[in-house]
Amino acid sequence: MAKKKMKISKVRIGVFIVFVLALVATLPFSSFFEEKIDAYLTKDYGEYATAIESDLVVHIIDVGNADCIVLELPDGTKGLIDAGVSTHSVSEYADKAVSYIKNNVFDGENGVFDFFILTHQDADHCNNTTNIFDAFEFKKVYRPAMFYYNDSANTSQQEMIEDELTRAKLAGFVDESVTSFSEVKSSLGLSSTTTYYKSLLAFYSETYTENGETKQCEVVYNYTGSETNTNKISDETTGYELTFYSPNFLYYSENNDYSPVIILSYKEKSICLTGDAEIEVENYLLENVDLPSVDVLKVGHHGSSSSSSLNFLNKLSPTYAFISCNNSDNNYGHPTEQTL
Repeated sequence: MAKKKMKISKVRIGVFIVFVLALVATLPFSSFFEEKIDAYLTKDYGEYATAIESDLVVHIIDVGNADCIVLELPDGTKGLIDAGVSTHSVSEYADKAVSYIKNNVFDGENGVFDFFILTHQDADHCNNTTNIFDAFEFKKVYRPAMFYYNDSANTSQQEMIEDELTRAKLAGFVDESVTSFSEVKSSLGLSSTTTYYKSLLAFYSETYTENGETKQCEVVYNYTGSETNTNKISDETTGYELTFYSPNFLYYSENNDYSPVIILSYKEKSICLTGDAEIEVENYLLENVDLPSVDVLKVGHHGSSSSSSLNFLNKLSPTYAFISCNNSDNNYGHPTEQTL
């Protein structure tokens, strides 16, 4: 059988597969070999995905109505996008996500990720961060330019707020004269949730071991200050590119819009990963960026009607789409009939 060049593997995910309009409980599938689709849809592959021979593998992990996506890139780089589990079934999914990664990505070991991307601060994207960071090591974190701020913070949380303000100044996001986030509430993204606070603690205390040496995890912002964000994770030898097309501003009225829209391309195939980015972001990109068409789309915001505008879908024109949701495990109506 010919070597498969790019795949998505998934297991018991509760994801609505748009192209067949069917909610499937257990489903590994190839995105680029149509003759295999029907076979994959009718087989039960058990608790974990079967081993896949491929240059690039994307794992959409079953975490209920939440996001947790692993990338295994052609040069051996491994990345994780979000560490969420369904807020209604945390105990069911939290350890399951760790087990899946350990068994399917690191051959049973507690391995090292090259990078972690947190799309935004909502619990269904970061409420398993501490558990994940305890289990695995991370070399680099891409975090939102959304800062922790809480009017009623306790002493330890206040230390984080002070550190966050210092980081905002060093990044050039606020003027050196600013003494409190209360002065810049209308111009910066702020979060007061304990879940996000714990995630930031995990990021800034993370270390990893390389060649017998303990090193500090590097933490950077998804936003770089450019009008059109084009940060990239790439490798010239193998030719893959993971490009950040957003966020493009330091302040959004909706927390979901801090999510980076990312396109991963490799060997003339591509997948768009959207986090929970909503129509405001989609419209900005349509007006300011020449977005390419893609083969696979991770549908925004779990299939909510506030994402996936018709113009955005027409521009990307995906062959396949997946929605990370579980309509028996959420109160949000995901996915909506309008999106489907």
